[in-house]
Amino acid sequence: MSYSPSFCTVCGTSLSSNVKFCPNCGAPITKPQQGAYVPQQGTPQPGIPVASVPQQGAYVPYSSVQQVVPHPEQLSIYCPTLPKGAFRSCVTGWLIYVVLTFLCMITLVVAAVAMDEGGVPEEVGICLVLGGFFGMLAFVILGVISYYKFLYRCWRLIQDGHARTTPGKAVGFLFIPIFNIYWGFIAHYSLAIDLNSYARRYQIAVPRAPEGLVLTALILTFIPYLNVIGEGGVKARSEKRFLVESMRHLILGGILLYIIPYYRLTHDICRVLCDNFADISVYRFLDAEFAKFKQIVVLGVRKKKDDGSEQSETLSQYALSPESIPTIDTLPAEVYHIPPTEKSVEIFKGANFNLGELQRQLAKSKTIDRFFEKSRIDAMEKRPLLPLSLGQVGLIGRSGLINGYVACDNPHVIKGRVIKEIKRRENEDEGTVTETKVNRMLFNILTPDGVKHLA
Repeated sequence: MSYSPSFCTVCGTSLSSNVKFCPNCGAPITKPQQGAYVPQQGTPQPGIPVASVPQQGAYVPYSSVQQVVPHPEQLSIYCPTLPKGAFRSCVTGWLIYVVLTFLCMITLVVAAVAMDEGGVPEEVGICLVLGGFFGMLAFVILGVISYYKFLYRCWRLIQDGHARTTPGKAVGFLFIPIFNIYWGFIAHYSLAIDLNSYARRYQIAVPRAPEGLVLTALILTFIPYLNVIGEGGVKARSEKRFLVESMRHLILGGILLYIIPYYRLTHDICRVLCDNFADISVYRFLDAEFAKFKQIVVLGVRKKKDDGSEQSETLSQYALSPESIPTIDTLPAEVYHIPPTEKSVEIFKGANFNLGELQRQLAKSKTIDRFFEKSRIDAMEKRPLLPLSLGQVGLIGRSGLINGYVACDNPHVIKGRVIKEIKRRENEDEGTVTETKVNRMLFNILTPDGVKHLA
């Protein structure tokens, strides 16, 4: 009697009778070796219940039949099994380690906050912080070991010569940096595919591994934008990051001037402000500038950190009603006083240069020689500077080259700006009106006697 396998031994595709090649993967269909165990449907076999052998092409629910696994002595390749108890112990152990890790993390955070607010003695707080940290580290390591042990056992189940990789490679290659991003798909997604193929090859009535769910979980794991970075991190909003990183340079009693758009005065920024500053007041820029830039200035006095949750609720209301914010010109005089305490300015330095090597490299550089080489115009004989025309003064003022402080007998600060105007000219004879847009140069000069305007 001729024998034709009902499933491809490579991909697990169901086969019709008398085929020599698999229609799915093209693998040759070989007959079993002489003396190998060939199950016959409907006939009792040693070690295998008759009720557990499903009929070809029939749907067999997992709960209605027993699992069909031939005895090792009846197969040419030994296919190990993972007992149900071992599976439960691996998964249960891993879940226990995950729960204990989160508990240690919560203990660490609560102890740090309580010690910062003075709720517990410093010695007790340090012990709790160290205990939570080392406990979390230990349980993370145990959880990783338990998970990789389970992954190793899953790959060891299907080592019948058709698996994509070995158990050792599946686990070991996950420890290679950067490469493990690619290998994570092989170790998990390919495992689901090979488990389903293995079940089809040996006609094992078990639920299919969720290949799509595994692939989706892997994609979501490695998407960079799902990584959450906390306060002060590189992905935090720039206004909050700047406030958190720079306020530590302000001494106690120092004055804060924090300029941001009014809609950026969110609850998290208000909480940082109220926790670290007292006597907070908010003013908006003048009407024309506020309409264009939407900016406000927050003033406050640096204090020791405390709970400012109640004040932050009130402060955050300004973002909802910007029209209620007073303008900056209504700020009373001498409300905030700069403390007389002197503070040394911190200087940030980079790496130390080898001055000798730098000198040798600059001497070899032709670019440096060209930089210091005099141009043909600079080498020419100069004529004395002629009086500037009105247009030249306007160009210089518009460029901003003369803006700033002028040290002289009458020190002053000058700021030039351009105002666009429309000039109208009427022609009564022709009955026409001509409008011309012109740029008008305006200089604002701040002197000890007040502000003067030159147009």
